[in-house]
Amino acid sequence: RDLAKSFGLDRPMGALVAQVQSGSPASEAGLQPGDVIIAFNGQPIESSAELPKVVGVLPAGSEAEMIVVRNGEQKTLSVTLGELPDNPQQAMLGAGGDNSTVQGDTLGLTVRDASKAELARADADQGVIVTRVEEGPAATAGLQ
Repeated sequence: RDLAKSFGLDRPMGALVAQVQSGSPASEAGLQPGDVIIAFNGQPIESSAELPKVVGVLPAGSEAEMIVVRNGEQKTLSVTLGELPDNPQQAMLGAGGDNSTVQGDTLGLTVRDASKAELARADADQGVIVTRVEEGPAATAGLQ
């Protein structure tokens, strides 16, 4: 809840943008790390898990509007959807990317994938480990 408030949201909702690949449709639309997508093509986005489903039903080349919260203010961005690369893993990681560590400068937060042992200790199926918190929304929300 505190993290949501630090982004200017009344409650936890939406899909937080951790990074935007240069030259991607998201980049061309003006999406930025730290934006929270709260609606896409007229559909409210309650959690990040909903966004791929909503985007995935639209054909490449179609245009959609997304409502994002940036610095506590809502903005409407228009995006022209592109095609996924031949290698879906490449789409998830970015050009030549490596998902072992993700750093979100806008959030002031660095995370890595949790190991199987760490997930077992937390009784979780999936998750990340926060490895560093600097100044920014993550620190403001009290993440450690």
